[in-house]
Amino acid sequence: MKKIKILFIIVLGSVLNSCEKGFLDKKPDKSLLVPNKLSDFRALLDAEHIKLVPALGLVSSDDYELSAALMVTLTPTVRNAYLWQKDIYEGSVNSEWNAGHANIFYANVVLEGLNGITNNSDLNFYNELRGEALFRRAFSYHHLAQVYCPPYQYQTSKTTLGLSLRTTADVNVLPQRSNLEDTFRFILSDLENSILLLPLNAKYKIRPNRAAAHALLARVYLNMGNYEKALSHAQACLKLNDRLIDFNDLNVSATRPLPNALPNGNDEILYYDRMAQIALFTSTLANVNPELFSMYESNDLRKQIFYNVRPDGNILFKGTYSGANSSTSLFAGLATDEVYLISAEAKIRVGSITEGLKDLNTLLSKRYKSGTFVPYNLHQKNEALAVIYAERRKELAFRGMRWSDLRRFNLEPEFKMTLKKRLNGIEYVLLPNDIRYTLPLPDDEIRGSKVEQNPR
Repeated sequence: MKKIKILFIIVLGSVLNSCEKGFLDKKPDKSLLVPNKLSDFRALLDAEHIKLVPALGLVSSDDYELSAALMVTLTPTVRNAYLWQKDIYEGSVNSEWNAGHANIFYANVVLEGLNGITNNSDLNFYNELRGEALFRRAFSYHHLAQVYCPPYQYQTSKTTLGLSLRTTADVNVLPQRSNLEDTFRFILSDLENSILLLPLNAKYKIRPNRAAAHALLARVYLNMGNYEKALSHAQACLKLNDRLIDFNDLNVSATRPLPNALPNGNDEILYYDRMAQIALFTSTLANVNPELFSMYESNDLRKQIFYNVRPDGNILFKGTYSGANSSTSLFAGLATDEVYLISAEAKIRVGSITEGLKDLNTLLSKRYKSGTFVPYNLHQKNEALAVIYAERRKELAFRGMRWSDLRRFNLEPEFKMTLKKRLNGIEYVLLPNDIRYTLPLPDDEIRGSKVEQNPR
């Protein structure tokens, strides 16, 4: 293994805070460290603060409204992303891009380090770490692709810009951007290999298990439009874990009705990760889009569990799957409710409408007041898909899924939509398939790596 300057890690994150302490606590001169034991790599992977899912897709989406008073307090990047401006960054640093690539860097540190271990007496531990590093790298690359690459379309994927694929922890290696097909094949390869290595059960929810890898593969294939593969992995995941929370068992009036995600709460969570920009989405000046709020029926418990209507009329989101941890995080990981929705959509896509609606009804029966839910019984494919799309928006609100969904819905004439926002008397419009659905790479990335910029 090459000598890795761990100073790079310290600059990015200050102090690593792991579930199982050891490596960084024992060696005070962190700037000179080179991890070389399995416990060292476990400490690196458990460093919770490095996990940060990009939020600019949610910022750009239509699930909330920002007031003029709040806008003036935000960074130029957030303001400009919210209004779909051409120049988002105005020369500022994109911390979300950096955090995503920090996760990739850590994964590569672990993978290179594991390659250098020749005498290994704990093969299960070794395999678990390798599988987790592969999963983390794929997880970060997929989130980045959903924001900084155009929507995947098979016909154009080989001529569309993807991401720079880093397979080494050497920060001096600056690969150019791959095409989108190669980006997704890289993600899929990492995940397929991780399934063979990950354990059936992980000790903490910040560590992926085999079900989580299947869930992420189902999500990736769904975004690729490969519904047979999406269904296969969704079913494989639910075979390992099909648990759902009955919202009738929750206290709808609680400040945080859902159980704590960490260390091992919330039975639906397969893998825990968190999103950036928490201060923005919890501000009393940020209002949930009234259109979204109105989609929930009166007997739908999500209307009370997910939202709080303030005396001033503003609607606040309180239903993050992080639970009480939501004071510092919005959930952006993987959970079984999303997998049920993927399975339902994929079945409908391949022609099994009745079976797909069974999956949807199974989920929704746990979301409505007992005895009030009327199961869906539809026969037309597009009618069933319209219901699935609406339920994805309601169930997965504020998890970062809406931007990805808008991008893929817009590829279908029946479901494309125009977004509009109004601020200070000015209306801002985002048309279906607008190039602004792909955010630009940060200015410093273009200067430092000389990679090609996205059209904007």
